[in-house]
This record gives sequence, C-alpha cells and structure tokens, in this order.
Amino acid sequence: MTLPVQPSSEIIGEIVKNAEKYQQVVLCTYNANIYQSQIELIDKLSDMKIELHVISMRNPYDLHYAKKIENYVCIYEYTPNSVRALLEYLRGELIPKGMIPVSYE
Repeated sequence: MTLPVQPSSEIIGEIVKNAEKYQQVVLCTYNANIYQSQIELIDKLSDMKIELHVISMRNPYDLHYAKKIENYVCIYEYTPNSVRALLEYLRGELIPKGMIPVSYE
C-alpha cells in the first residue's frame, strides 16, 4: 500500500483497521519528523497487538518523535541499492550492524 507523506486521519484509520488482519506490519516512513501524521500512524500501530517494523527511508529523526518503536531501521536513502538491502533485512538475510548517529534523550 502506498501512502502520502502526510496521511489524513481517514487514511490512518483505514490503515489501522486493515492492520488488525495481520500479525506483522512493516511501515516505511519518509521524514516523519516533518510530516507528523506519520508519527500519529506509528503511535496507533504501536498500540496494537502486532509486530511493527518501522523503516525510515530518509533520516533517523523519526525515532525521536515516535518513542514506542521497538523495531527500527534507517536506510537513509530511497535508492535501488538501499531497497535491495532492506529486502534482504526483511527476509532475515542481512543483520544490520551500526548505530544511529544521533542521540535521543
């Protein structure tokens, strides 16, 4: 499912309703620190009884605003190579090694 960078309340509600059908959800964000409704979506999905994976496609600052994220990866760019690496990670073929270069206090 493709989302706008600033999903409306209606779209967020639809996503949350559809997420009830799944045990695991992968959500890709793009500058959610700027487009705050993405953070609202993360928070609502985090409150559900699902395994939520948040993939930041741009920068690591999304994690600062969405404190409930347990499974978080930042790939810093949306290029074919980074998407291939993301798919390898999601299939369990790649274990990320690294630290986000910002601190959250």
